[in-house]
Amino acid sequence: MSKNTLLVYSLELHDPRHLPKSAGGSLHIGDHLPQELKKSPVEMEQTYNIASWPNRVLTRYPSNFDFQSVKHVISISVVDLSGKMLFRSIPIHFLTIAMKLRFLFFGVSIFTFFNFLSGKKTQSHKLKANQESECSTLGLNSDNLNFQGIAFGAIPAFKEPIHPNTPAQINSKLPRPISIMGDYVGLGRNAEGLKKIDWHLETLLSLPGPPVYQIALMPDHGLLSVSHLVINRIADKMAEINEKNVTVWLRFAHEMNGQWYRWGLNPWVFKQKWRSLTRAVRSRAPDTYMMWSPNVRFGASVDSIKGGYTPYWPGSDYVDIAGLSYYHFGGRERNNILPEATAAINNISEFANLYGLKGEGKPIVLAETAAPYTRSVATKKPVRGGAPELNIKLAWLKQLFSEKMKKAVPELRAISWFEVVKVEKAPESNTNKLEDFRLLLGDEATQEQAIDFLNGDEVTNDDPTCILRQ
Repeated sequence: MSKNTLLVYSLELHDPRHLPKSAGGSLHIGDHLPQELKKSPVEMEQTYNIASWPNRVLTRYPSNFDFQSVKHVISISVVDLSGKMLFRSIPIHFLTIAMKLRFLFFGVSIFTFFNFLSGKKTQSHKLKANQESECSTLGLNSDNLNFQGIAFGAIPAFKEPIHPNTPAQINSKLPRPISIMGDYVGLGRNAEGLKKIDWHLETLLSLPGPPVYQIALMPDHGLLSVSHLVINRIADKMAEINEKNVTVWLRFAHEMNGQWYRWGLNPWVFKQKWRSLTRAVRSRAPDTYMMWSPNVRFGASVDSIKGGYTPYWPGSDYVDIAGLSYYHFGGRERNNILPEATAAINNISEFANLYGLKGEGKPIVLAETAAPYTRSVATKKPVRGGAPELNIKLAWLKQLFSEKMKKAVPELRAISWFEVVKVEKAPESNTNKLEDFRLLLGDEATQEQAIDFLNGDEVTNDDPTCILRQ
């Protein structure tokens, strides 16, 4: 068997509770293969493993494997948990194998898989004429708030049950209006959730600038519900927004590397849906930027499925902006403690080294951030830690906009603050806590000092570190 042959194993698990555990959260398929497959002359380092079960698809392969050397698929084997062979196919024609793959992958396009095997790539979209000879502004308005070369945006509370607020209220506290208005839109089963955009778009159009519209588009019925029909409806909606001279940063299925959303921890399907959506959006919405936006790393490594980055990267051709969700939560217990002096620089630099100037060449954005002050839900008293709200939030704000950050991550283009109060529990915790993320509309002493800080030296968005949209 030659080295340019790809052996595909598929292990179907009918009960995900029986999923084998491993340190990295990935699946060791070889542990469940029949003996005749374990003795295959193709070594595991040359094997692409696929595990599938309802609403989950995991992929695992070595980082040094050259997929473009693959010429054809020689076998698909499906085994149950006992190792019993359900079927094994040695295809004569690729279509035979592709049809079975389509069934196993719960609707992932066979044509996408064929392109993957043949090493083909989707061509990146063409730069607009005015971007070919100058840096892209990413749609940011130079008249809006830009501090230390970094655009400042906010995610309003809108109709949150606790202390709702509006972008206009946030703007009233700032020396200039926000550069980005963040939003969360549940997609619904058939994209009916896109109707929510109409009301928020009206709000955005009333703001000076207007700001960039950063939409976290949430597939709340799971990634498999994002059909071609849904994708086309999303693309049409983005085109409709762009026609109103509004730039969109589209965060589809954000924080996909975490377990707290229904679409999380599903890298294979995520990448397929992301690529399909990117192609559709680029074909009709020229002022919509695809913002790939994981949660800051909390896994064992950047390659971890749970809490890592690389398993979810859809490819440089399919990403315009690399965004990050990153909060200072005061440790796993969410206590009121100060952020470590280099916490922000260390974590954002790690992300930027992979996807910024030193890596994939993308602009870096903090799509959502804050440093919440935490209280007990029952008593409203501060939880343990002892640090004052003012000190926690100002320390975090100053880290993000520091000269050290500017030198370490010159491609950091924008930061959006989560201006919300909400009750939530930390992942893997059963205790609800009251989290006050607000910087500008909460504690008076905090907002006064934050406003004084943001009233400092400003620069325009004509930043020499800006990066061409690729």
